[in-house]
Amino acid sequence: RVPVGQILEQAAWQLFSGTASAPAWVNWSDRTQRTAIFTNKGRCYRSGMSYNAGRGRYYWWQQRSAISVPDTRFFGGFGVYSAPNPWGPWQTVY
Repeated sequence: RVPVGQILEQAAWQLFSGTASAPAWVNWSDRTQRTAIFTNKGRCYRSGMSYNAGRGRYYWWQQRSAISVPDTRFFGGFGVYSAPNPWGPWQTVY
C-alpha cells in the first residue's frame, strides 16, 4: 500500500506482513519480511481483484491449471474467492 500522492516514491510503499486476523505492514526496505495473502503453489496464473461496495467485500478471480497439466485451454479453470479485506481471510465462492 502507498499514499496516492507518493505512488512514485518506492520508499513510501508498505507491504503486507501479517495474517488475516492480525494484519501488519513492513516498509519497502524490509520487504523480505512480507507474507502472502493467498497461496496455491503452481496452480494460479492470472488473477484480478475488485471491490463490491454494496456487499462490502473483495472478490478475487484466478485462472487455475489442473495439477499436472499447465495448459488451461483444455484443463483447469478458474476460482472465485471473497473476503472482507484485500488480505483475507478468503472464502471460496466458486
